Amino acid sequence: MNAISKLIEVLEHNPKSNQIVELIKIAESESSVDITKQIDLLTGV
Repeated sequence: MNAISKLIEVLEHNPKSNQIVELIKIAESESSVDITKQIDLLTGV
């Protein structure tokens, strides 16, 4: 299970979990999003 899936599962079943912050950090580090290269996709958002 990847970090995003685990994060969603924890949020659904235990939204006050202490794991949430750490899972967010892991999910962000695994993400390939680079806003500076994808700024056109945000136009109008």
